[in-house]
Amino acid sequence: MLTRPLLVGRGAWAQKIYAALPPGVQATISGSITARECLEYAKERGNDSVIIASRTDSHAELLKLAFTAKLPVFCEKPLCMSTHEAEACAAAWRAAGEPPFLCDFVHLWSLGFDYAWPRFKVNMVSSAAPPPRLTCVFGGNVQRKDIHPVWDYGCHGVAMALMLGYDLRGMTLERCGDCSNEWTLHNEHVSIHVHATPTDAPLPGKMARVFMHGVFEYGETVDGASAGWHFKDGERTYKNSDSPPLQRALKWFCNTNKDAWRSSSPGRDGMWLPLQVTRVLESVCSSKSPFA
Repeated sequence: MLTRPLLVGRGAWAQKIYAALPPGVQATISGSITARECLEYAKERGNDSVIIASRTDSHAELLKLAFTAKLPVFCEKPLCMSTHEAEACAAAWRAAGEPPFLCDFVHLWSLGFDYAWPRFKVNMVSSAAPPPRLTCVFGGNVQRKDIHPVWDYGCHGVAMALMLGYDLRGMTLERCGDCSNEWTLHNEHVSIHVHATPTDAPLPGKMARVFMHGVFEYGETVDGASAGWHFKDGERTYKNSDSPPLQRALKWFCNTNKDAWRSSSPGRDGMWLPLQVTRVLESVCSSKSPFA
């Protein structure tokens, strides 16, 4: 079990990650020395892993340093701000021998997705029928100004669609009517709606709703008080009552059987998924200009 991660970042999300770490895991927070120096001396300081929760525009440099140290790495989403940066990180990861790596698209770690992912991906691959339409709605109050909200919230929907086997070629980005803070990213089979509410607006918290039409639906209340997956076939209902997805992702990162990191097919861990998410988003949307 990983028990001494180096946590790089001091913002609100870094604090949330620190609070969500499993019992017995004590992070070292990058202090007065630079993040570069923290990573260069991580092993000497007794760290057994790295968690990157800094500004997105710092991820590429920090990831390459972390991979050089050959430590397991957990990186907050999005991975990078361009495909070029993401490919450079992937090259550094391969050169380091592909150490354990997880980019956090938190909704992939809900209980329902654990059930839906293998079941419906296999059905989609084996079926000649068109896939059911996937609709995702993500959003919340915007606090960060370093990336476009579609990169911040839309990446969850893109990651889920890719993991379920959807073809995301031909995606386009459109504003929703005259609303300046809502966008839709879509193609023939997938629609991802992003609501970026100003921080002074009355809508609190975050929201997430996902539908595979006629198959399953997933939703969270606006204040995050409850969440659950409901399957139309009536087989199972998951309520996510054990812990929020972020806590489940961090628990898996710290406790995973390292043989699981070496899966032969693309999965939630490794560089395949975050690299593909970056390619999709960059093809339709600049990562910068948060309200452009």
